[in-house]
Amino acid sequence: TDIYSTRIPEDATGQRIDLGGATILPGLVDAHLHLRGLGRAARQLNLRGTESIDDVQGQVAQIANTLTPSMWIRGRGWDQNDWPTKTFPTAKQLDRVTPEHPIWLTRIDGHAVWLNTMAMEILGITNEVKAPEGGEILRDAEGNLTGIFIDNAIDLLREGMPAAAPKEIEADLLRGQEICNQVGLTGVHDMGTSLDIWNVLQELEERDLLTLRITSYLSSEALKASALPPAPDKEGLLRTLGVKLFADGALGSRGAALLKPYTDRPNSSGLVLTPPDQLSAQVKLLQDKGFQAAIHAIGDRGNRVALDAILAA
Repeated sequence: TDIYSTRIPEDATGQRIDLGGATILPGLVDAHLHLRGLGRAARQLNLRGTESIDDVQGQVAQIANTLTPSMWIRGRGWDQNDWPTKTFPTAKQLDRVTPEHPIWLTRIDGHAVWLNTMAMEILGITNEVKAPEGGEILRDAEGNLTGIFIDNAIDLLREGMPAAAPKEIEADLLRGQEICNQVGLTGVHDMGTSLDIWNVLQELEERDLLTLRITSYLSSEALKASALPPAPDKEGLLRTLGVKLFADGALGSRGAALLKPYTDRPNSSGLVLTPPDQLSAQVKLLQDKGFQAAIHAIGDRGNRVALDAILAA
């Protein structure tokens, strides 16, 4: 007995289709992704599931053999917690693979970046660099850079990278959209949409090239650049409903803000990425303008900061 079926009235209009017992599902919606990052990942090293530094070095060496010197090698997905030695890797381990290519490898959670020496030189990062508030730069016992940059320290690296051309962003977005279409997604929430990506998304909507409902939560740079729209956009395939804010980092990179120190890093309780007073002001501003505040909060202290900001607003 099919207890889930709904009797169709005899006078119902429309076409009747016998699917032979197949299951019909409503359109699936992804609650949190980064559409451009999804498309870009399709043309970068996928380091998910690597079981050791040797695995990473092997993949880097393989792609290095296909690139001319000075071309960037990009990748994402490494997780030192999956390796026999669970300490953070170093630039020297990448230097041994290729000294002729700058390398930028993002950790699986997106909250840490692993560079080789050539990449740091190109980006102008020297031993004199200081970590910004809410960020951490790892150093060895002698105080030298190890090549690991965590949370807000990654912003220092982005400052030295040339801006991506709109055509490159468009290609990544369309590839990401294609991947979503292929797996049955009809809608996604793009969390932390940068202004350059948002501008391209608007153009794609105007050109009728979107095949996906995209709900955008802008990155906090929209607040810093005074680029927040006057009101939420709730119409069309591209909707802009809020802004992505950050209370803290992530557990795997030891950036999640905790009330007590990490058991394996007793001198650290993580990072608060946005000062509590500033976060409260941001939430209040968004509420006054009718936007939603989507706050990244992982650690117990990070969640307390986020809830305090919401309460204050």
